[in-house]
Amino acid sequence: MAKRFIDTSLFKKRWIRQLDPNMKLFWIYLLTNCDHAGIWEVDIDLAAFQTGVELDESTILKTFNRKIVPFKDGKWFVPKFVDYQYGELNENVNAHKSVIKLLTKYGLYVDNQLLPNSSATVKVNNLTVKDKD
Repeated sequence: MAKRFIDTSLFKKRWIRQLDPNMKLFWIYLLTNCDHAGIWEVDIDLAAFQTGVELDESTILKTFNRKIVPFKDGKWFVPKFVDYQYGELNENVNAHKSVIKLLTKYGLYVDNQLLPNSSATVKVNNLTVKDKD
């Protein structure tokens, strides 16, 4: 069973406090169901079933704006996930190697960096997306 770090002050953050309860639950669901590189195979029906709430893909993407980046093959990427879970990635750290491999596979990691900064910006399909808290 995979384990994840979670920010104990998450619910003190303004952007979380302003969310509808269903979206708060979905955010936790997403963080606990994405892979170890912050990539989630989109399955809204399964997420709705497992959380017990109604979910709509367009509402989710509008709500989380740049905190979730949709990209190829029905996948979503959470740009801040890797930075929060691992800090700066290092190819010499065994725990980071598989994360780097996944990010590289999807074109999210080039020249030993998450494109271009995992905590603020991600480049997907030649579109640069900035994340603002």
